[in-house]
Amino acid sequence: MELSQAIRHYLEPQLVEKGYILVNAQHQKDKYHGVKIILTIDRADGTGVAHADCAAVTRMAKAQFEELLEDYILEVSSPGIKKSKPQAIEE
Repeated sequence: MELSQAIRHYLEPQLVEKGYILVNAQHQKDKYHGVKIILTIDRADGTGVAHADCAAVTRMAKAQFEELLEDYILEVSSPGIKKSKPQAIEE
């Protein structure tokens, strides 16, 4: 099983239980650590991801990864602001 698939397998059920969506899970070799894991999350309720959400997911992920990996760095972020189409201003 590829590392990104393993991350989804072990972490996604916990995230869903806490109200998060795992948008993307990537990994890449890191110059100073064995691997860099990049998680992109969103909130299932659509309210947007706050710094506290990233911190909570980081704690959950670290608890899982400590058993799977020896040397890694973790990055958790949101997919960003969704841009909507500009609306005409009525005078």
